[in-house]
Parts: sequence; structure tokens; C-alpha cells
Amino acid sequence: MSDPKIDDYQILKYLQGASTPKETENILAWLAKTEENRDTYFQLKALWHAYKNNFENDQHYLENSLSAYRARINPVKKISFFSVAFSRFISAFFVTNQSGVSTKNIRDN
Repeated sequence: MSDPKIDDYQILKYLQGASTPKETENILAWLAKTEENRDTYFQLKALWHAYKNNFENDQHYLENSLSAYRARINPVKKISFFSVAFSRFISAFFVTNQSGVSTKNIRDN
């Protein structure tokens, strides 16, 4: 068997579970070959996990920040039954008549 040439990209692809069966076979053969290969792999794996965890935390922080921002610019208005009934009462009581007849004119008649 020839010595497979493995680069960082192939290792990262393997860690993500995106490598083909042939690529996986090459990675495993490369890992079995030398202690230096295993050290390289585990160093890259540690970096990948650190990045992945930070990325997930950053994504969570970003989503929370965006949600808070959206809530500030588009607040959800909680309307109670009382406030709706009261606003309808006030609107009905103070609606002006479009015909120009005022309450003074009605009393004079």
C-alpha cells in the first residue's frame, strides 16, 4: 500500500464526518503509520473542537442578541380586554361628526 498524503483539509473533513469511505480509509492508515501523524491529528482535532465550541457559543450569543434587538425595534404589544373595551368607549364618545354638526348645534335645536 502506498503512503497516503494527508493534509489538514482532509483531517478536518474527516472530523466533520464528511469524508468519503476511501478518504476515511486513508486517514486511518495514515494514523496507524507513525506517532507523529497521530500527534498532528490530535492537535488539529483539539483545535477543531475548540473552534467548534466557540462558534456554537458565538452563534447562541448572536441569536440571543438579535432576538433582544428585534424585541426592542418590534415590541409585542400586550393588549388586555379592558384596554380594548376602554379604547372603543373613548373612540365612540369622542368621535367627531363628519357633517359638521356639533353638540352646541344639537342643544340649540
